[in-house]
Amino acid sequence: MRRWIYSGVFALVGLLAWADAGALHLSDLGRSDLADLGVGLPELRRAKRMNVRSLDGPSRTGEVLVKFHGREQVLAFIVDAGEVGQVVALASSRGDVAFAEPNRKLHRQFVPSDPLLGNQWHHDTIGSADAWNWGTGSAGVKVAIVDVPFNLSHPDLAANTMNGWDVVNDAPVYSGNADHASMAAGLAAGVLDNATGIAGAGNCTLVPVNCAIGSDSDIVYMDAAIRWAADNGIRVVNLSWTGADSPVLNLAAEYHRATTDGVVVMAGVNGSGYLDYTNQPCIVAVSMTDSDDELQSHYGPHIDFCAPGYQVYATTAHGYASGSGTSYAAPLVSGILATLFSISPSLSADDALAILKASAKDLGPTGWDQSFGWGRVDFGAAAWLAAATAGSIPDLGMQQVEGTLSGLKVSGAYQPGMGYSLMGATNLDQEVWSVVPVAPQTNGAMVEFSVGTDAGSSFYRMVGVLDF
Repeated sequence: MRRWIYSGVFALVGLLAWADAGALHLSDLGRSDLADLGVGLPELRRAKRMNVRSLDGPSRTGEVLVKFHGREQVLAFIVDAGEVGQVVALASSRGDVAFAEPNRKLHRQFVPSDPLLGNQWHHDTIGSADAWNWGTGSAGVKVAIVDVPFNLSHPDLAANTMNGWDVVNDAPVYSGNADHASMAAGLAAGVLDNATGIAGAGNCTLVPVNCAIGSDSDIVYMDAAIRWAADNGIRVVNLSWTGADSPVLNLAAEYHRATTDGVVVMAGVNGSGYLDYTNQPCIVAVSMTDSDDELQSHYGPHIDFCAPGYQVYATTAHGYASGSGTSYAAPLVSGILATLFSISPSLSADDALAILKASAKDLGPTGWDQSFGWGRVDFGAAAWLAAATAGSIPDLGMQQVEGTLSGLKVSGAYQPGMGYSLMGATNLDQEVWSVVPVAPQTNGAMVEFSVGTDAGSSFYRMVGVLDF
């Protein structure tokens, strides 16, 4: 199912060029066959799925939607961005046109109440407001902050925090006082929309994992921290430390991915110039950019993505401040990944990383490069793609026979052009979903999955995916 989702997404590259058939110039407005130059809205939607960045930020083109008399469907025309108003006016004046309007971006009415949000320039850069329209996180998705413990009782962290573990002393973590970790925690999952302080990437659950003696740690303790997180169902692990080149830590990250289908994120290392780090396949290393999307850290073969980390504003142990470092770029990516898993719980680690890659803003040479990796993360575009892969949970029907569960039916309205899969999970706290090998049944109006008592899962959701 996951391959099907992404083979569909990436196969749409050609549709953008095809949609250019709807390109319109002012001189065309007098043509009698004007309607023949338009494209249908379904075709435009399919084309726009690949060009997700056109939903956010400036574009050289605009879209005008026109309804012609005698035609049932509204048609779309692609025009120069500076000519949208003229095209709308001229099209509206034609006798064969019922109405014309520009296609414009619409917004849900979610405005976070966090009073210090205006100090966090990085949210504007990565499109957080657009991302939050699709979802603001889930407590069921956990992020381990591997560090000296952060302040668990901070008013902008406490509601999103649970007790963690100290892998140095094999003991629970109930409290902390580290600024470094508190800032990382706030960037990843500071409480969003609580009328207090700042906003993290999403309202996911923060778990402190101590890996240090004083301010020092080593590969052995980092390895233990990643493996503890894996064994405790924590899907995202953030390590704002050096070591992203370590093969030992990569083995731990590989174990974590196999166990939780999650992601280990590490700092790309502060400093300037080339760093000869090996790119470890199961570690996501993040370099740091500033408000102008300029690199402010080391570069090298290990870099997978870049993110804002220079003079970013977030929580400290007992307040708020600005700070700089790949230590802060990494948890921003960790928080984004956790929110993507919240928006679409059926996403695998590979799915989520493919979405980050497809949606990232390419800042350097085309494709991957040693400074920016696959590009600067675009939270808004990534959330849009994640939401496109997520189906809704339709009504659930459960049949009881003499007090024993004899079966479960998951059903919903059938939509032509959609492919349906049933996902199952054994534990909602971990929110790790896998495909249940049950074929859907449809009568053309409804689609339904019937599950027996031996299916092996306790929770189910139906996922509908557009079959491109």
